[in-house]
Amino acid sequence: MVKIWSLQAQECIKNLEAHDDKVWCHCVIDDGAKIITGGVDSKIICWDDNTIEEEGRKAAFEEARLVQAQDMDNYTRAGEWKAAVSLGLRMKVPGKLQTIFRSMLHTKAGIKGEVENTAESISGSPALDKLIPELPKEELDTLLEFITQWNTSMRTSQTAQMILHLILRSFSIESLSRLPQAQSRFEALFAYSKKHRGRWSQHLGTGYLINFMASEFDDLSLEVSSQDLNKIAGNRHGLVGR
Repeated sequence: MVKIWSLQAQECIKNLEAHDDKVWCHCVIDDGAKIITGGVDSKIICWDDNTIEEEGRKAAFEEARLVQAQDMDNYTRAGEWKAAVSLGLRMKVPGKLQTIFRSMLHTKAGIKGEVENTAESISGSPALDKLIPELPKEELDTLLEFITQWNTSMRTSQTAQMILHLILRSFSIESLSRLPQAQSRFEALFAYSKKHRGRWSQHLGTGYLINFMASEFDDLSLEVSSQDLNKIAGNRHGLVGR
């Protein structure tokens, strides 16, 4: 292996891998435009500097990503949810996708051009209910990967749980088991879902206790007579004689 180092950054910026054994000699010509190497594997290899071409490809890639990101924002603002989610899954941007799904759930997004009926919706968003079952295999696999990540955080787990619920209702176990890394992902989902359920049960129990205490205080307040209230008010203003 030949390593190209940057003196300015003091780090290896490129590995040239073509030799099958140790490299014993090299020759730099044309001010670094070409490098010739020879090794124990009896190979002599000529390397051409393609830095300009690589930087051009990288710039073109970044420009294309910016255009796609803008398209995804435009789809979201226009309510083109299927196009926005599909593009986000192809771009592999879990943060953007999580924001889109939360927006669909919170706004109860409907299907464009159709009458909304959130009462019969599973998730509360008819558009999301329709979108998930229509995902192709590749995009479904990517979404399952992102859901596994979101489910590890309490902040994003609610969105992950709702989408996971839709996936389990929309696809058979056989079809899901054929997805790459399905077993490891579902094991991770189960482990964190169990933790979240324990926390939610604890919060629910606390909520019941607070409601019970509030109702008890309400009952006590009803037992206080108007005369007692007048006495309390008089004491507050120093009007009660001794």
